[in-house]
Formats: sequence, C-alpha cells, structure tokens
Amino acid sequence: MNRWLEERRPIIDLLRQAHSYGDMSSFSLHQRRMVLITHPDHVMHALVRQEQNYRKRSHRAGVLLGRGLLTADGAQWARHRRLLQPQFSSAGVRRFQPHITDAAQRTAHLWDRLASQGSVADITAHFQFFALDTIWRAVTGDPLDEATYEELRALEGIIEAIPDASGTLAHRPISLDQEIEAIDRVAYRAITRARAGHCHGVLCELIRAGDLHPPLSDRQIRDELVTLLVAGHETTAKTLAWTYLLLATNPEVESAIHATLHSAKPTPPERTLNALAYEVLRLYPVAWLIPRHVVTTDLVNGWCIPSGSEALICPYLTHRDPKFWSDPDDFDPQRFAEPAQPCRRGTYYPFGVGQRTCLGQQFALQELRTLLALLLRHYHLELTVQPTALFGSNLRPADRLTGRVHRR
Repeated sequence: MNRWLEERRPIIDLLRQAHSYGDMSSFSLHQRRMVLITHPDHVMHALVRQEQNYRKRSHRAGVLLGRGLLTADGAQWARHRRLLQPQFSSAGVRRFQPHITDAAQRTAHLWDRLASQGSVADITAHFQFFALDTIWRAVTGDPLDEATYEELRALEGIIEAIPDASGTLAHRPISLDQEIEAIDRVAYRAITRARAGHCHGVLCELIRAGDLHPPLSDRQIRDELVTLLVAGHETTAKTLAWTYLLLATNPEVESAIHATLHSAKPTPPERTLNALAYEVLRLYPVAWLIPRHVVTTDLVNGWCIPSGSEALICPYLTHRDPKFWSDPDDFDPQRFAEPAQPCRRGTYYPFGVGQRTCLGQQFALQELRTLLALLLRHYHLELTVQPTALFGSNLRPADRLTGRVHRR
C-alpha cells in the first residue's frame, strides 16, 4: 500500500480501502506496521480500557507546541491537566461567557457592515479571527488586537506544514523558523505582561501555579499558552467553516434552523444549535485521525497487535460507518435532536475519548452556539466556492471560504 505515497494520493483513500476489509486491518506504511481501528469496541479498548498500552509518542506538532498539554505525557501531562482542568470545566466556561459573547458580537458587527457593502469577503479569515479572539480573551483577559492577530496568523502556515498522523506531509517540507519566532514573540510578550500584573485570564493561573506546585518556567508557560491558542481556535474555526459549507448545500436544513431560532415554540435554541454542531463534527471531525504507539503486544477480539505497531484510530470512518449510523453520509442534525438516536460508546468521539479527551470541548461548543445563534438569526451567507476536504494534520476545507453576507 506504499503506492499511495508514490502516487501522492490522499491518505484517506488508503484508510478507506483498509476499512473495507473489516473492523480492524493492518498495512505497512513508511516501513512501519499500521493498524487501523474504527469499531466502537476497539476504540474504547485502545483509548479507555488499555490507554496505558496505546501511548502518544513524539507529537507531529512538537516543533510548535513544545511540551504543552497536547504533546506531553506521563507525570508532566497529569500535572498540567490537573492545573488547567478547572479553567475549562462547565463552571469555568460560564466565567468565559462574557468574552465569548463580546467576540461573537464583534464578528456580527463585521457581517452587518459587509451586508451593506455586498462585496465578496474572506469568510475563513472571519472565523479564524473570531476563534483566536475568543481564546486570546480567555487566556489574557484582553480582546485580540489587529497587530497581534497578524503575528498569530503564522500559526496557520505552521499547522498546514505539520504531517498527518501517518507521517505524510500535505505540502513540501519548509523552514518554519520565522513563523515559530513570530509565535514566540507573542507568547513571551504576553507572559511578561502577565508577570507584571496585566492579566485576568488562564495565563495568570499558570503563573500563580508556583504557589501550590513547583513553579512553571517561562518555557513551560509558553508551551501551554501556544497549545491553548492552537487547540482553542483550530476546532472552532474549522467547524464553523464546515457548518456553512454544509448549510450551503442543504438549504432546507438552514431554513429549518432559522425558523426554529425565531419560533415562539418552547424549543431551546441551545438544543437546536447543539444538534447542528454535533452533526457537523460527526461528518467532519477536525481531529479526524488519532495516532497511538502500541507499547506491548495486545490481543483485541482475536487480533494480535504486535508491540511497536502504530495504531490509527479514525473518528472520521467510525462516524460514517453504516453499521452504527443510519444514512451516515447525510447531513441531518435531527439525529442529535431530543430524543436523539441511541449513541453506542465509541461511535462518536470528535473530541477523543478517555483521559485525553480534549480539555476545551465545552469551551468550543459554547463558542459555536454563541456565534451561530447570532449569525444564523440575522444573516445568510452566499458562498462563492465549494471547497473539498483536505485530510492533513487536521480535517479542513482545501480552499478558503469566500462569499457575500446578506441580512435576513
């Protein structure tokens, strides 16, 4: 199956073929033994019941994130997870709501101006700014200014240059030194301000951690800050893009959601918006492939997985498996409306599952609900492009979204 690399075909084509052989399959890639895992029971086995045997190794994004929460393992990961967990609990997210609302209002005001102008706009940039603005406010307590945003745009190029979970580069290898330097400038500048008392967000908690734990070094704080910026905006920005792409090709769904948001019937908007977000994340989970290294030989449902193998756990394929989802390729938010379809454990995991479930999933969902409630009520987006999916280090539209904003 290494011919996929020689022909430069998308890795998802290889995984789809491997998936067609059954619930678990293996193949060789880059001279490594790969095991594809998609069945819900096997997913739960690898990520929950035997998670100590399916470990993260050197992370593809380590060049950017250093030893932050996404890349760390062992005692350091456990300590930093305990430190940050309360900030992104349900109560923590409620504290961030004013920041999320202000960032959403900022985007709505922009769309209102664009609706008056009638010109084609870069919608991808709007979603990226909103997501970065929101997490920046949560981390520092301040709104994102344009100059800092321009520096943080370096994140996009770095993320696109990171290889996918199979080790395949989406683009040719490039030097990222200048981009990393730009991100470092932003991070250390924020740390310096926070140490001087100019901070009211999560960054302060990282600095204050020295009161209860061995103090974190500036490098450790930098790594966690950059991790929060990357993880805190990537899922939100990409999911917003997929949401509008799906609504553009399913106008009847958009009309139904708009009617529900304006209806006098007692259907809570949160329920409608949750169903929309869940369905978008089912079809296009941003973290579409979860790699793990098999530490010791394992036996899973009669399958022997040798030590040293690389397990590729694929939410994208699990979420579209007709054994577990009716009409799996259809965009149907109603499947998550109450009463929702029964969801077997391991069939739906856009934020992962187990101990390493994404820390910020409630934060991301609240961002999505808040912005979509504003935009879907008052504006219709007419897209001028219909990008296809790019399966790289994350699952994103291959092209930028452009379109015209119209008032409803």
